[in-house]
Amino acid sequence: MHDGRFATIDDVIDFYSTGLVNSPTIDPLMKAVGQGSVQLTPPEKADLKAFLLSLTDSTILNNPDFQPPF
Repeated sequence: MHDGRFATIDDVIDFYSTGLVNSPTIDPLMKAVGQGSVQLTPPEKADLKAFLLSLTDSTILNNPDFQPPF
């Protein structure tokens, strides 16, 4: 995540599935935070991971046409 506390996408998904703690900074859209998580099932975790991985395009990341100009 943004502060580097998780090494893998699975760690992030597990955190949101089981590790949420209610606090003033939790997004109000996280409706299940009162129960401690969004409580994803293993198939839901797999589907979420597949979707997130589909958003990665390594070809554009390595294409010199799209590198910073400096």
